[in-house]
Amino acid sequence: MKFNRNGFLLVILVLTIALVIPGCITIDGGGIGTTTTDTFEETYAVTAGARLDVQNQNGSITIVLGDGDSVVVHAVKHTNYGKSEFDKVQIEVTKGDPFTVVTNVVREPARVSVDYEIRVPRSMLVRTANDER
Repeated sequence: MKFNRNGFLLVILVLTIALVIPGCITIDGGGIGTTTTDTFEETYAVTAGARLDVQNQNGSITIVLGDGDSVVVHAVKHTNYGKSEFDKVQIEVTKGDPFTVVTNVVREPARVSVDYEIRVPRSMLVRTANDER
């Protein structure tokens, strides 16, 4: 069998292209494996001594003490499966006592995590639940 250098180089070139190009393709604003984020931030007035109840299924909950009489809800949704995954979860805020922040999954499978940072008045009582799946 005779060694064909040009044929060998052509095979190497084709294999290189086949391995590199798929990593450059994106689907729905972010390719699979590419982290895509969506940010939610709202400020709400609350009464002194109100309670805060936070429920999240997948992600972190960070509570930061602040001055004043308002709650700032800052949430970042993360996914590696494209922007359409964000439509599968909703952040629901209910004003009152208790003041609630809930991550609701509206369609399974929701391949999304939500990280919360919530700034609360020092007088607020806080309860969190994180049911990681």
